[in-house]
Amino acid sequence: MKMMMMRRSIVSLSSPLGKLPSGLKHLNLSKNSLSAKGVNLLAQSLCSNLAFFNTLTHLDLSGNTLRGDDLSNLWNFLSQPNILHTLDLSNCDCALEL
Repeated sequence: MKMMMMRRSIVSLSSPLGKLPSGLKHLNLSKNSLSAKGVNLLAQSLCSNLAFFNTLTHLDLSGNTLRGDDLSNLWNFLSQPNILHTLDLSNCDCALEL
């Protein structure tokens, strides 16, 4: 039940993010029990909205369990030209090799 609720929450958050006309400067989702699949869904929304490449300067995903191979959209977002200054992936158990 808890896992299903978290999945619904990230889906509910991701959809509007993909439609924000002016993006965001800061996105802090630290310690929210997000899974790699949830973060991948979120990153898909970031990639689909070109405004994020020019506005997002701070992304904090620390304290979430991001193990596994389900982070392709996050790696895709990070590999594109952007203005991200701060990326916090501490305590995420994710591999940083691309």
